[in-house]
Order: sequence, then C-alpha cells, then structure tokens
Amino acid sequence: MPCVDLARRHIDDGELVSIYGSRITGMVVFRDRPRPQDRGSLSAIAGEVSPAEACSLVRLAATPSSDDGVRYARVGDLRSHGFAVSHSPSRRNPRHCQYIMKMSKSGMTL
Repeated sequence: MPCVDLARRHIDDGELVSIYGSRITGMVVFRDRPRPQDRGSLSAIAGEVSPAEACSLVRLAATPSSDDGVRYARVGDLRSHGFAVSHSPSRRNPRHCQYIMKMSKSGMTL
C-alpha cells in the first residue's frame, strides 16, 4: 500500500473545494446539512476535481456515471459566509476537507 501524506495543511482563501453530489430523483443532489454521523460538518475535496474523481474518493467501489456531479466553492467565499474550512485528510481521501458553520460565544451561528 502506498504511503499517504496525512499531514493537515492550511487551506487558503483562494483555493477551490469540490463538493460531490449524486442523482437520486432525477437531479444531482448535494447534502445541504450534516447527517448525525457527520458530527456537525459537511465534506469537500481540496482542489477542483471531476465528478469521476470525486466519486472514486467518496463512494467505495462505486463506478462513476452520469449520475455523479460536483459543485465548486472558493474557500474565501465559504469563510465570508460564516463557515470554518479545514483540511482533514484520511487514508482513503488525503484531500478531504470539512466545512462547518462557526458559532458565536453565545452558541448562535454567525
């Protein structure tokens, strides 16, 4: 098995992240809120990747198809809208990032 670099790095505001979605009911659907197992964050991939590349990183043993899609966001735009963006690599996806709404001191989202 090849060595995978799991060192976290800073994600710059000018970078793009790719957000994977898959067709469920005729249109490509992207998660718009965390699931309970997501621990409050949503996932993205550092950099601009194709739907096929995103599928291979996100879905185990899935064959990429026209049902897969990707949308892109500039990290600085996410941050300016109150999201914290961080690199959270894993062995399966060394380019994994997460983004989460920042909380104010009072516990309210910004």
